[in-house]
Amino acid sequence: MIALLYDAVIVSDLSFTVIDWNAAAARLYGWAIDEVQGRLVQEVIPIVRYLVGGDQQQAIAALQRNGFWCGEVIQGHRDGRELVISSSVQVLRDTNGQSQAYIAINRDVSSQRMAERALEHYTARLNILHHMNQRSLAGASLDNIIAEVLDQLRRLVPVSYASVL
Repeated sequence: MIALLYDAVIVSDLSFTVIDWNAAAARLYGWAIDEVQGRLVQEVIPIVRYLVGGDQQQAIAALQRNGFWCGEVIQGHRDGRELVISSSVQVLRDTNGQSQAYIAINRDVSSQRMAERALEHYTARLNILHHMNQRSLAGASLDNIIAEVLDQLRRLVPVSYASVL
């Protein structure tokens, strides 16, 4: 059943040793199931950085306290690339309520995050043009408009003052 899912599904024991993962996980991370079974998740797909949802200690604490954790992380691909991953991890319990394993459902959101950054950059440039237009309509001098635009561009593009001139 998990083989049919689009999202990567990773099942690990309570020490985060891989028990199973689906074809989507193999495609996403570049590792076949027989290469990862019995290995620690962190060895195979290391978390480089937590973006949303705290850090490793907070994630483990949330799993123990709430039975689940959701967040965004940067994880390594087999070929060394870094992927932005939206992850949801749930504790799997037996009929007595005892924790037995973890199941993680991971989705690559790298493209979405790149598109969001591009949109933010584009919006910032449009705001600069709008500001320039408003200042010219208000009768500001060309020197003042240029100085203001250069100041805004320096905040948008991290370069030194001398390199803008």
